Amino acid sequence: MTPYLAACDDSVTSFIILDAYGLVTVKDENSITLHKKKMDAALKGPIKKSHKFLPRDELRTRLKKSTIPEEFQNLWMERGVIWNDDRTAGYFSRDLR
Repeated sequence: MTPYLAACDDSVTSFIILDAYGLVTVKDENSITLHKKKMDAALKGPIKKSHKFLPRDELRTRLKKSTIPEEFQNLWMERGVIWNDDRTAGYFSRDLR
C-alpha cells in the first residue's frame, strides 16, 4: 500500500499496515507507478473466469495432500470452497480479502 499511497494525491493522511507486503528493495524509477497500476487493477476486482467444479471427494483428496493441518481441513471445506447449488462439487476459493 505504501507505494500506492505515495503515488496518490494528498487526500490520505494516514494508514495502518495490517499485513506488510515487504519493502521495495530495487532501485527503479518506475516501481511506484507499476505498484499503483497493480493496486488499481486489484481494486477493480478479480477477473471473472469459469471454474472447474470438482467432486467433494476430489477436493478432500487434494486437501489431504496439502500443507493444511488435518484439524483445519473440515473448516477449509466449509469456508474455503465455492460450492454448486446442491453442494456436491466445488472449487477452492481465492478470496482476496
